[in-house]
Amino acid sequence: TMKRQRGGRIINIGSISSFKPRKDQAVYSASKAALVSLSRSMALEERAYGIAAGCLLPGLVDVAPESAHPERGDKLDEPYIEPKAIADAALAIAQLPSSVNMLETTVMPSRQLLIGRG
Repeated sequence: TMKRQRGGRIINIGSISSFKPRKDQAVYSASKAALVSLSRSMALEERAYGIAAGCLLPGLVDVAPESAHPERGDKLDEPYIEPKAIADAALAIAQLPSSVNMLETTVMPSRQLLIGRG
């Protein structure tokens, strides 16, 4: 469809684990790294058709209500962001002019332990 209409935007959702893995999550991290590579390849191969492709890399997102995490007690071990922040980031990317591509974008809690989090 995008090729036929000579334009479009693909936003893949990856993870910061693609470049900062956590212990015991090798398969997850490898799959997210592959998605980053796929996004880059798509950006290169599809740009002739006016199609932009990129990868949104969320940090720690709380995907369930606090009550769904009894093992965590009253406080989270790490800061997290709400899923709406990822939706807002994806919308911002989607609304870019067609002449602009945002190849990779990391969205994470401002206090997340990005460096040395493994």
